[in-house]
Amino acid sequence: MRLYAWIPAEPRTKVAHRVVPASPSAAASFALPPAALLAIDDGPQGTLLVRYSADEKFAGDTWHSNLDEAKSQAEFEFGR
Repeated sequence: MRLYAWIPAEPRTKVAHRVVPASPSAAASFALPPAALLAIDDGPQGTLLVRYSADEKFAGDTWHSNLDEAKSQAEFEFGR
């Protein structure tokens, strides 16, 4: 199952998603763009909450053990 939700133009997220290098010698971490669209992919191995920016770039993802946890995380980050 796949669910989608649009985020208001001025989201007030409680979480800042960042890319962090795997090794100390890699480039510094950087912030991902703000989310404009959420997609929740629910499958047999868990649920993935994926964020995309307004210009269709990847804006972060989180794994959850079930659909309710992913929905709760989205509500925590962006409200209703």
